[in-house]
Amino acid sequence: MDSIAEKNKALKHLICMGATEDGDGERTYSFEQWKAIGKEALAEGYTYPPVTDTRKMCEMLFTSGTTGTSKCVMLCQENIFSVVTAADETVDFSSEDRVLSVLPLHHTYELACTLALLNYGASCAINDSITKVVANLKKYRPTTLVVVPLYVSTFYKRIWNEAKNKKKDKVLRYGIKASNALLAFGIDIRKKLFDSVTSAFGGNLKKMVCGGAALNPALVHTFESFGISIYEGFGITECAPLTNVTPYYNRKPGSVGPAVPCCTVRIAENGDITEDGYAEGEIQVKGKNVMLGYYKNEEATREAFTEDGWFRTKDLCVFDKKTGYLVIKGRANNMIVGSTGENIYPEEIESVINSHHLVTESIVVADKGTLVALVALDKEKLEEALSEFKDNVSNKYDELMKEIREYVNSRVGKFARVSQVEEQKDGFEKTPTQKIKRFLYKRDK
Repeated sequence: MDSIAEKNKALKHLICMGATEDGDGERTYSFEQWKAIGKEALAEGYTYPPVTDTRKMCEMLFTSGTTGTSKCVMLCQENIFSVVTAADETVDFSSEDRVLSVLPLHHTYELACTLALLNYGASCAINDSITKVVANLKKYRPTTLVVVPLYVSTFYKRIWNEAKNKKKDKVLRYGIKASNALLAFGIDIRKKLFDSVTSAFGGNLKKMVCGGAALNPALVHTFESFGISIYEGFGITECAPLTNVTPYYNRKPGSVGPAVPCCTVRIAENGDITEDGYAEGEIQVKGKNVMLGYYKNEEATREAFTEDGWFRTKDLCVFDKKTGYLVIKGRANNMIVGSTGENIYPEEIESVINSHHLVTESIVVADKGTLVALVALDKEKLEEALSEFKDNVSNKYDELMKEIREYVNSRVGKFARVSQVEEQKDGFEKTPTQKIKRFLYKRDK
């Protein structure tokens, strides 16, 4: 700690959370010492200073940098607590909830949800390593998880892999059909029927809040069949981050719901109307959750807002004007214009690719008028698939790539079909919030 402090002269005190011995009481303290100082101050009449300026900057967060540039977002108390209150109003948290925090707390999405849970008096356990998620689920037995789609798809694949290894996948499928049929008549036997599934999450998991990217609706339906509800939401760091949540009392799989109470959302229509008559365009936001601006970057701040003061998210969606529900299509920066002018959203294709049992992650890029899928594969499953073909591994590998391509193309529209699948053997380079740095993999269009 001292060596770190030497490089950071602004650090006044060093508090060691896990110290078994006291510090010197001047510069270094154990956490127990620090608590004792606080208790003594309270006993002597200390009161917490009121927040008199809720619009004063109190938090600085950097955007993920998936496009190659990262900007410093300035948030104030009003921003943060407007989304905390909004989350509490739209997701059925309670004081009985126990959450396992698996995302980094310096990510505004995780911070907002954690504060919302604590606001209800819920308990929070902090996951210490991504390699220990499974063990910590069983140890802390959470009722709630705050996750991104990658976690949901990973959990989904793990469930079916285990069922297949135990030769119970057919039984599980029949169980889902039977359970859903009984639910239609108000009979719920999910807890007993899927105990082997839910026990992997500690046995108490009731809900997952999922944001950060679009989620395959099929996963929402499957987890609901197991008795685990998924609440989808949309947000962006500049909005602290919450703008939309599908409310617990009226969820629609595949949609991130309407705007939360602290803001208003509008769609900058680009003139496109879907076959269902819905407007399509960029999501724009105005409300208490919108940032103060980018730190020491007035030009970027001006560009981030419309002339009439709405924040431009640069995310594209389909908007149902009757219900106010949004369906996320993808980032405007990622959209690919097809050879005949059609708009192609790579995130939608990637959601399908990632559902293949061999694929862990993927991105779709444009390459000279065609679509190419770059995929990271599950090494163990790949080795298992190739193990029986020692004398003809190369041909079998090519067959697997073709299998993935055909799997995807049979599930997407004709304009979204990929011409080639390429393995990223070293995986993808990512941001601290585990988003793929797409700009590193762009090709000539």
